[in-house]
Amino acid sequence: MIRQIDGRRCPMAKVAREQGAQEDAGHSLELIANLARLFWDDVADRIAGLVRQLVEEFLEARRTEELGATAYERTDARIGHRGGSYRRRLKTHLGRRGAERPSARRRRLRPGDH
Repeated sequence: MIRQIDGRRCPMAKVAREQGAQEDAGHSLELIANLARLFWDDVADRIAGLVRQLVEEFLEARRTEELGATAYERTDARIGHRGGSYRRRLKTHLGRRGAERPSARRRRLRPGDH
């Protein structure tokens, strides 16, 4: 509340108004900082998820290439079998993250097999 004396603003009221404005600005800056932190934390989590997905897809493509066949594909070019996957921890600049590492079993070639 602003007080007036003889039609003029009271100096105390001006000081109080300035302090209130500074407090409001402080709260606004704190709110902006919190929103920015939440935004960048979310961005980092999304990037980490995309990196995990990219690594998993790359490893799956390598396994398919090594085995010579996709999952459930029957072909003479197949040289092994899929063996599921297991969880591995990756150390990245975003921190430690988990990813699924596919495994495979290569069959032994018998004499005469090509």
